[in-house]
Amino acid sequence: MNSRAVIVGAAVLALVAAAAFDLGTRRIPDWITLPILAGALAVRTASGGAESFVRGILGVGFASAFAAPLAAWGRMGWGDAKLLAGVGAIFGWPRVGEAMFAISLCGAVQAVAALVGGKWFARGRGVTVVAGEAGSASSIPYGVAIAAGTALAALPIIRG
Repeated sequence: MNSRAVIVGAAVLALVAAAAFDLGTRRIPDWITLPILAGALAVRTASGGAESFVRGILGVGFASAFAAPLAAWGRMGWGDAKLLAGVGAIFGWPRVGEAMFAISLCGAVQAVAALVGGKWFARGRGVTVVAGEAGSASSIPYGVAIAAGTALAALPIIRG
């Protein structure tokens, strides 16, 4: 197993912790998201130099271009947006596109599960609300989809 696989695997574990926190509290705090972002950029720089760092920054920009407007409109929490920025740093440009696609698919599956009645995914008082305000009791914890999609996108890297 190469060092990149170990690093990506560790990042996926951190994302799983973020998902678990999101499930329990409907929040993903900065003490989880910011170390993922900073750590990924630091490891990229140490292992791949300036070019790898730039690819990581471009990945952050790509992920943030999608996530920040959704967070600003209240459709996603800012913790989710920062977590996606971390995913961008982990995968870098252009692989972040693959990760975002996998995350979107996992989010769609999660939304369908919530619509069908999976209160585990979107809890409310007997009513499932898919488009609840981010962080509300009726919102879907998107950190779960972020972790699952990132893990799917990371499989080829981890396998080597």
